Amino acid sequence: EEREEVEAEVSRVNQAGEALEQISKVSSHSAEQVGEISQATLLQLQLTQDVVLAVERISNVARTSRRRADEAILTTDSLTKLARQFAVSLQPLRDCSRDDLMHGGELGYAEPDMPGDLNPLAPAMQPA
Repeated sequence: EEREEVEAEVSRVNQAGEALEQISKVSSHSAEQVGEISQATLLQLQLTQDVVLAVERISNVARTSRRRADEAILTTDSLTKLARQFAVSLQPLRDCSRDDLMHGGELGYAEPDMPGDLNPLAPAMQPA
């Protein structure tokens, strides 16, 4: 009977040892997984930071593009106004040229190298 008790005790010790060995394996595997999760988390953090930097760069480029587009609009508006002012300023010269041509077509004086639209100004440009 004592022998049976010893054998039973040895069997329980062996089972406990196997259970502890199994627990050790599971713990080691869990520790490996925790390490992998930690590495994956660090990698994810780095990639997230890279994405944030890329979005910031895109935002800066968009702001710069918007500013340049606004500047181009202002320049275009200024040039349009200047062209209108120039057209208004030239209108009397055009009218003068038309009037002279409608009254006989003789301008009195024509500079050979002067564009036709400016020929009506030629008499006024003659030295006195």
